[in-house]
Amino acid sequence: MTQSTLALRHGPMAALDRDTLLVSLGSSDPRRRQYELDLLCEIGSKDLVCTRVAVATDANLLLADAEYVLAPETGAAIPDLYRPVLDVVFGQLLGLFASIQLGSKPDVPSPNGAISRVVQNVEIH
Repeated sequence: MTQSTLALRHGPMAALDRDTLLVSLGSSDPRRRQYELDLLCEIGSKDLVCTRVAVATDANLLLADAEYVLAPETGAAIPDLYRPVLDVVFGQLLGLFASIQLGSKPDVPSPNGAISRVVQNVEIH
């Protein structure tokens, strides 16, 4: 489930349990990040989830509030506008390895052939 930092506090936080992996995409904006840190801290103090992972531009900003922090080692601040292409890597790898662990074949999305990795039979008009 995807929720904004503030929206999670208005009900969906009740769905968190010890089987939940919480992934927080930390903002590079200091004001937004403070709300995110507060939420990570609250979830940790209440022991609501099994693991908190933060994806951020600077690992030092979130280390105290998550079990794992993933950040590029560029040393440069990356504006939020440019972050999606970097932040999505964790989610993609998580999905890939979870699929493999569950016995799925990520390179064969539809065993019956309904869909394939390459779009076929599309006429360009």
